[in-house]
Amino acid sequence: MYHQWMEDKNEENIKLRNHACLVGSFWNAEAARKIMDNDENTIAVSDEDFEKATQYMIEQNRKPKKKRRRRKNKKIVFNKGLNG
Repeated sequence: MYHQWMEDKNEENIKLRNHACLVGSFWNAEAARKIMDNDENTIAVSDEDFEKATQYMIEQNRKPKKKRRRRKNKKIVFNKGLNG
């Protein structure tokens, strides 16, 4: 039972990886191709590129997120003079 669960998780991870490569291919097709062609499931990145990516993610998390404004429910007023 545990092995079946692990196999399901591995299949789910492969599916998520393929989806991420699909989405990433719109911005950087060459990098997505390298990831898909890599059989070892490892990616070689220079330290400089890794630091840039890390700093970018940190900056994105620090930015204030836009708050969604809720629409107020409008009161429905019936005109009593016309209807009754």
